[in-house]
Amino acid sequence: MGLPRTRPPLRRFFAPPDRIQSGWATLEGSEAHHLRVTLRIKSGTEILILDGEGGAYEGLVEETGKDRIRVRLIGRRRVDTESQLDLGLALAMIRNEKMKWILQKATELGVSEIKPFYTPRSVVLSGKDGSHWLERSQRILIEALKQCGRVRLPRLSPPVDFNTFLSEVSATHHGILLWEKPCTPFKEVLEAVSPESRIMLVVGPEGGFDTEEVAAAARMGFATAHLGSRVLRAETAALSAMAIVQYRFGDLGNPLRGPGSASSNLRRDHYEVS
Repeated sequence: MGLPRTRPPLRRFFAPPDRIQSGWATLEGSEAHHLRVTLRIKSGTEILILDGEGGAYEGLVEETGKDRIRVRLIGRRRVDTESQLDLGLALAMIRNEKMKWILQKATELGVSEIKPFYTPRSVVLSGKDGSHWLERSQRILIEALKQCGRVRLPRLSPPVDFNTFLSEVSATHHGILLWEKPCTPFKEVLEAVSPESRIMLVVGPEGGFDTEEVAAAARMGFATAHLGSRVLRAETAALSAMAIVQYRFGDLGNPLRGPGSASSNLRRDHYEVS
């Protein structure tokens, strides 16, 4: 007896909730260009629409205009790819390519929110770069969302100075600041963490945090932890910490929630979308 036949995966596209109404989704801008020009998808093709807020809709391409694609929705899918862990990443602004890489990996690793901040040693955005940074970064998150199969976009905040960041999250999160200097091992810090809490990992700039910044975080209730005897780059520290926390408290490596498990397969609800 052969293996059961499975449907090939559908191409994923993003449409914000306000572009999904009355049983139709509208793709615009880069999403429309990607469908029509890059992939050359024709009318009648079935695709998957993600709204970034948990919705996943099957639809048929009906109209392929130059800048707008109309998709008739035919059903909604339940997708179990989101971690139950409320994990946030706060990181100092670093060079564009490295920041882009971290945004991608944070999305893939199930982070629920990303909060950039400035320190004296971080990269500072100004002028045109500053005004377009959020828009470009949101696009990176959307592409990563489609690639990894998530259905919820991480919440991305505009960059603020470090002290403002501390005051924003100190009362709502279990904060863990990663530091390369001798301090409590990360493993020991995690022993005091409840998986039900909102966890915020804090990663400094490429030059590291200075002692005054670490002291300020400690006064606001943040734990300080190090990841071992080697000094890690900012992007390596962020990736390592996210993976460790998701493995310990979340769904990373859990065979009951992995990509091949029955609970995480895309399942279709057979009903017409109103």
